[in-house]
Amino acid sequence: MTDKNQEKQSQSSNTKEEQKQQGQQQARSNIKNAIAEAAKAVASAVSSESDKTALLTGKITELTDTLKRLQAEFENYKKRCDREKAESCSIANASIIRKFLPFLDAFEIAIKSNSERKDEYSRGIELLYAQFFSLMEAEGVRRMDAAGKRFDPHQHEVLLIEKSDKPEETIIEELQRGYLLNGIVLRTAKVKISQHIEGNKDAHDKSAEKKAK
Repeated sequence: MTDKNQEKQSQSSNTKEEQKQQGQQQARSNIKNAIAEAAKAVASAVSSESDKTALLTGKITELTDTLKRLQAEFENYKKRCDREKAESCSIANASIIRKFLPFLDAFEIAIKSNSERKDEYSRGIELLYAQFFSLMEAEGVRRMDAAGKRFDPHQHEVLLIEKSDKPEETIIEELQRGYLLNGIVLRTAKVKISQHIEGNKDAHDKSAEKKAK
């Protein structure tokens, strides 16, 4: 009996050991499976985060480009508004200054008509004219000197044509002075230009030949 009991106890111990080993193997297998599942989950999460990061990066780049374009458009709009404002002010300024030009004409006529007089009246007119034109110069007004120059349709207006031995379309006389405002024509000059005659030159050459003989 004793031997049988021992044998039974031995068999029971072996069974428990086998069950213990099987349990350990099952536990290790469960751990491996859990680790594999966790690794898959982490990889999936990392891939998802990478996709999100790439998407966000693309959106940020797109929005940055849009912002830069809008900023550039706003700067161009601001410059255009400033330019249009300056042009409007310049046009308004030119319109006002143009109304004062007849006063300059009147002063110049008065000075020419009293050029031989040297009294206080003449000196007073010259002083007033100088002060008045000084104010105009401060606003950018400049006289246009036309006499002796070639006719320019952008700056001159022909009122008279005179036959002359001078080159064709040379300005012989300035009938009314022209003015510039900041380099732009404020009023064209009224002029008399030459119409060249070749005959005058031939006659002049023949007269010179006779004198030489």
